[in-house]
Amino acid sequence: VAVMYAGLIVEQGPTERVLQTPRHPYSRGLLESSPEGPAPPDRRLRQIRGAAPALVERPEGCVFAPRCPRADEACVQRPQPSEDASGRSAACWHPLSEALT
Repeated sequence: VAVMYAGLIVEQGPTERVLQTPRHPYSRGLLESSPEGPAPPDRRLRQIRGAAPALVERPEGCVFAPRCPRADEACVQRPQPSEDASGRSAACWHPLSEALT
């Protein structure tokens, strides 16, 4: 499966692994925003703060950085790495490692 944000793939890998342990903050945000996701039925859905960027004005660094709670200077200034040793890719300087509960 591939997860796209602002026209770019931000994460890809085997479907089960991406859905159970998303590495990119946007992937996790999408799953936590889903009414059928891991949130209990009585909990309000999580919102991803901010708005998507204009596609004609993509930043030099991570396109999700303005909305990401983990973003720092590295994220804003230069493109992020995309592939890890397992062959999964997450275009993020600070990929997540914990599974969804």
